[in-house]
Amino acid sequence: MKIKVINKNGLAAYFPESINYKNNVIDTEKKTIDGNPYIEISEEEHQESFGKKMCVIDGVFQEYIKSNSQKLVEEKAIKTAQCLAYLQQTDWYVIREIDQPNSYPKEIKEKRILARDTINNIDKYNTLEELKEIKLIF
Repeated sequence: MKIKVINKNGLAAYFPESINYKNNVIDTEKKTIDGNPYIEISEEEHQESFGKKMCVIDGVFQEYIKSNSQKLVEEKAIKTAQCLAYLQQTDWYVIREIDQPNSYPKEIKEKRILARDTINNIDKYNTLEELKEIKLIF
């Protein structure tokens, strides 16, 4: 079984030799597929990798584990999306306030302020622990 390294994180793609590759040029002398390096693994290693996200790092086939910086970026995106969704869901309160002053519930105003502040300040958080301190109760 050939494992092609497909990006800088070492993520891998499987290339069983039983498949006829029309778009993938395999060079066994240079150990490349379409110019990208590959390694070979056993069928047993292949079976053990099922259900896992695998990668190749320094020629070693292993389970892919996200770095803390990748997790931080993802968590920031999740928090931002939650805030944007809440703002979108409650936009109609702003219109009602224009039509009927003082009809906009204080709790909604406070949560909308929290959502906007979170979005505007998301890049100030440098660790997952700091981000987890943000309690969004929408």
